[in-house]
Amino acid sequence: MTTSIALCMIVKNEEDGLARAVSSAAPWVDEIIVVDTGSTDTTVQIANEIGASVHHFKFANGVDLGAARTRSIELAHCDWALLLDGDTTLDQASGPNLKEIAASYSHPPATVGARWKNYIGSSNSQHYETYTASLLPLAPGRRMFGRRHSLYVDADGSIMPTEVADGLVIHHWGFTLDSLLTKGTSEKNREIVLLQIQETPEYAPFWIDAIRAHRSDDMAAKGLELVERFKNALETGVVRYVQESTPFQIAFYEALVAFSADSYDQAFKAASQALETAPSKDMFAVKAAVNAAVGRNREAVNGMSAAESIAVEPHPLTGRDQGSYMTSKMLCHIARAAGRVGDIQHAINWYTKGMGTIPTFIQGPIWFADFLIGIDQLDAATTLLTEALNSKPEESGFANSLVQIWRSRCKDELGSLLQQARSHWPQNAVFEHLRAEAGLVAAPQRRSESEPKR
Repeated sequence: MTTSIALCMIVKNEEDGLARAVSSAAPWVDEIIVVDTGSTDTTVQIANEIGASVHHFKFANGVDLGAARTRSIELAHCDWALLLDGDTTLDQASGPNLKEIAASYSHPPATVGARWKNYIGSSNSQHYETYTASLLPLAPGRRMFGRRHSLYVDADGSIMPTEVADGLVIHHWGFTLDSLLTKGTSEKNREIVLLQIQETPEYAPFWIDAIRAHRSDDMAAKGLELVERFKNALETGVVRYVQESTPFQIAFYEALVAFSADSYDQAFKAASQALETAPSKDMFAVKAAVNAAVGRNREAVNGMSAAESIAVEPHPLTGRDQGSYMTSKMLCHIARAAGRVGDIQHAINWYTKGMGTIPTFIQGPIWFADFLIGIDQLDAATTLLTEALNSKPEESGFANSLVQIWRSRCKDELGSLLQQARSHWPQNAVFEHLRAEAGLVAAPQRRSESEPKR
């Protein structure tokens, strides 16, 4: 029996990438379906010009990508659906094998996970990998479900199993700098995932999505609250649809969120629990960072060395690259521990990696500069702090650290340097204060309490 595949896409304002996405898969599929969700550019015109079957979909009650994807696969007349977005392309080597891959997962039917290469930053030289369900066996009643990250569910509501095919590779350009500047915000995504667990709390993957979206330092308190709500929903039977990976993922994301919230005991315990299930580069790093934060410096260095021994490839239970959740805060804590035990090379390597991780831990440049001063690299410390001030000119910690270097090295030039700094970083009040302290300007006069107001 011949296997047939439909390319099914949902798009909105994808005029820059749509033709590239379609052309990457067109030779290997039997039909091309494009569902537009409200483009205001030339996306629809391009879709028509390249021969796609074009349809329109309007969200009935807020953004619901699952509903739009369901509409796209309902329109297909094939056995399988290949899902691409307007900012993705099918790898050239995967196309000729596409139908063979689909056929091999037909009995019993399973969703096929592709290896996504997600490109980041301002160039295509850096990427991280994830496993994402991308090739779906079609049947009546099956649908994509979820407002943001969609699940493929069977007619009875159960989650279809997913098998990863390493030979199926998709390139994703949605995290390049240009794309991030023009697309939706993290805040919008957080609103969507919170609405999802309110509407359908019975699906464990949606809880994991919500917790993962609240793992940054400023959102970690909410993340910990979601962890506790999820555990309670599991215990009380509210959550009915779980996956084999769910127990690991609960511990995994709890560890990340707890570390961001400075709840070190909880983070260490959760990371240890996750590691009982499977090795994880990120969980070794969490434990190392906790050890560093509480002063167990040698244990921190040894733990990070263990983390680095694990290969960088998607974790089978998270679907994301090993090490992709190492934050700047974690790396800077561990680097500081390495510096304290005299492990100079590791300290430099981990600080450098931490400084290159976005968002950068606010204390990182100060700690790194302090370390560099300790090994007599004053010029490097000055450069580091100057760059940090250029990116955050209002940050007083960077300014104070920079002035400390000037005081130790350039006492005769301090006044001139402070004058230049005040002109270059006018938002930073530290320089005005220090100029007054140095007698370069008159200090502000305080009015006594008894002095009458004028």
